[in-house]
Amino acid sequence: MVSELKLLLVENEIDYRDCLRVALASLKLAILEANDGQEALDILSGEPFVCLVIADLEMPKVNGIELLLEMRRRKIKHPTILMSSVNNFQKDDAMLFGASDFYSKHRPVSNLLEIARSVLLRSLND
Repeated sequence: MVSELKLLLVENEIDYRDCLRVALASLKLAILEANDGQEALDILSGEPFVCLVIADLEMPKVNGIELLLEMRRRKIKHPTILMSSVNNFQKDDAMLFGASDFYSKHRPVSNLLEIARSVLLRSLND
């Protein structure tokens, strides 16, 4: 039996998460959802077939940076795209904390799809 590859979408704003889920469906991956970084860590600890994590920076309980740091501490090496609507947070900041890439929520969702495809291709070549 072939297991289905999965994307983990971590976003506490339900309406925005729903919008992203619809757009990300074009990647043809099963989409798991978490409300915050702690819920994401719980999912990641029991879900071996996640091939990409897309996480918001600003979340309750465990934020996106804390999620990245805890994933690295636990040796969870899934490619991760950090996203934010904070104007002064940039791609270099996200990469400094171990993100594979960064998406600004001020950009069209199609930009996130391009970034996700690029990150997935890079992970296949590593």
